[in-house]
Amino acid sequence: EAIQYPQAYNDIMKSIGYRYAVSNCTTKYNKMDGTLSLTMTFENTGVAPMYFPWKAFAYLYSEDGTIIKKQALNIDLTKITQNKTQTVATKFEDTALMETQLTVGVGIENPDTNTAEVYLNMDAERDGCIYKLY
Repeated sequence: EAIQYPQAYNDIMKSIGYRYAVSNCTTKYNKMDGTLSLTMTFENTGVAPMYFPWKAFAYLYSEDGTIIKKQALNIDLTKITQNKTQTVATKFEDTALMETQLTVGVGIENPDTNTAEVYLNMDAERDGCIYKLY
């Protein structure tokens, strides 16, 4: 049976559950110690948090598009409720990697598959469910 009010249905479906996004991300490369520091702000514009302890990860892509490093972020997505934000900082260390043009990505991984499987509420280039920030 056809939905009588498809636009209203779509609007409701877009707001149900969690709607995570990275609303801000800053990077800083320190040539002295070879670290790339990231600070990300996650926000939830949905009506509920994630109920399972899935982890958010930051990824570094090489110039050829290969993931060369990934790092779990110290953030509890189950605590980010409707219209709340949480900021997390992390560092990647490896001077040799920083000499090339890198791309930073973010994703939320399913612990059973160890792959990013959550679509974020962001308009950004994607590699599956990994969203490229820089």
